[in-house]
Amino acid sequence: MLNFDFTFLLVIINILFLYWILKKILFKPVTNFMENRANSIKEMFESAQSNKEQAEVMRAELKEQLDKAVEEAEKIVNESRTKAEKQYEEILNKAKEDAKSLVEKAQRDIEIERKSMVNELKAQIAGIALSAASKVIAKNMDNEINKKLVDDFIDEVGAA
Repeated sequence: MLNFDFTFLLVIINILFLYWILKKILFKPVTNFMENRANSIKEMFESAQSNKEQAEVMRAELKEQLDKAVEEAEKIVNESRTKAEKQYEEILNKAKEDAKSLVEKAQRDIEIERKSMVNELKAQIAGIALSAASKVIAKNMDNEINKKLVDDFIDEVGAA
């Protein structure tokens, strides 16, 4: 039995020695590697979480900037539309005023031309009447007096 105990003892000693050697050579480096790997994974996870939070903050900021840009664009469009409508109204009013002044000027010109034609017509009628009267009456009357009489007659007829 001694042999058995001694073998058993050698096996235990070998196992302990092998455990000690594996612990020094294998377990400690593997444990360190596993801890380092776990820490690295933890840091990567925390970094990813931090990046995700930063991305959310940036997304919110960009959304806010986009909303402000859209609002500003709408404001610019509305201001431009209002300005264009105002200019349209101003142009339309100016065109109406120009048309009105042209019509008034045309009416004044027509009235001036009408008066000019009436005066010319009076002068022609007076000339014809004077010539007819001078042939009928003869030469004893003055041409100036005849012209005055005809002008007075035309004024009376024109007023009636």
